[in-house]
Amino acid sequence: MLHQTRNLLALIACAWLAVPPAVIAQGQPDPAALMNAQRDAMAALAKMDGQWRGPAWTILPNGE
Repeated sequence: MLHQTRNLLALIACAWLAVPPAVIAQGQPDPAALMNAQRDAMAALAKMDGQWRGPAWTILPNGE
């Protein structure tokens, strides 16, 4: 039992030490590329842009 616990703790320690360098190596994303991707994704919804008027309704999870 002690041997298994020691192996598990060693595995957790190795995983903990390996993760931060991998995350840091990714760097910061390019803000311009993110903005362009968001703009492209929102283009599909452009036809819904404008003023909406008229009655509205809602159905709650309980069916009301």
